[in-house]
Amino acid sequence: MPIATDCLDEAEEWMRLLLVPNLPVPLALRAVQTFGGVSEALSAPLKELAREVGGRMAEAMRAVGRGARDDALDVALNWLTSRPQTALLPIYDPLYPQQLIEAGTAPLALFLCGDAEVLNKQRVTVVGTSRPDAEGRTNAADFGAALARAGAVSVAALEMPDDVGGAVLEGALSVKGTPIALLTTGPDRALSAISQLQHRVVDEGGLLISAAFPGASTDEHSRRVRDTLLANFAPMLLVIEAERNDSVMNIARQAADAGVQVGAVPGSIHNRAYKGCHQLIRDGAALVEMITDIGLRKAPAGKLMT
Repeated sequence: MPIATDCLDEAEEWMRLLLVPNLPVPLALRAVQTFGGVSEALSAPLKELAREVGGRMAEAMRAVGRGARDDALDVALNWLTSRPQTALLPIYDPLYPQQLIEAGTAPLALFLCGDAEVLNKQRVTVVGTSRPDAEGRTNAADFGAALARAGAVSVAALEMPDDVGGAVLEGALSVKGTPIALLTTGPDRALSAISQLQHRVVDEGGLLISAAFPGASTDEHSRRVRDTLLANFAPMLLVIEAERNDSVMNIARQAADAGVQVGAVPGSIHNRAYKGCHQLIRDGAALVEMITDIGLRKAPAGKLMT
């Protein structure tokens, strides 16, 4: 199960490990396994630790173990203990999305707020442009609602309430669905524009997830990490609306390369906002017009659909 306030010592250990700058996940796991635990790895003799992770990483781990990042740690522990339904989901937990691990893009741990059991349900990631037109917003909300009615969980980015991600989440919540919202900020931060929706997701049984440490604000790195989560979080990714040069296209192709089934919603041939979706369909993505067009079977790596 995720690490919550009832296991505060364990949470503190893992948060310290997460605070080691630029520590690759495989090296972190190797050190934990070799020395028999997170605390043991962070306090291991420097020479022995260097044999496992290299000299520079060993020095960084020892520094964090001695308290070099305790200010940031205090922020994270305050978030964990002062808010309801908060937890840390380490990569070894059975609830951790297997698709992320298989793709080799899994962060060492994820920060959660809400009902973690939502991760046991079928998931479909829904993405689209950050500035959808009225049709795009309607389609996003309709698919969010339809997925919820079908018993699936929508996974969407939560950055602005009127973008595709916001509309998907609103659609799911409108029919008592329990969506998953992926954040670019730390789990304790929210722009005023999305604060209300963020609270609704948690209060109505959904889940907020962030790979960013508590206290962190949005930057290009956090967006790249969030986009990688979107690409690999579920067996299927649906593109609602995208131009040819939209960043969503990179997410879709990253998903396809990882073996995720990709679908796209078509639009008018006269509407440039759907040119990216049409290109994905030409490349082999499933043409999705309704909920029955969505499947969860994994595609072979490098294919846009099965």
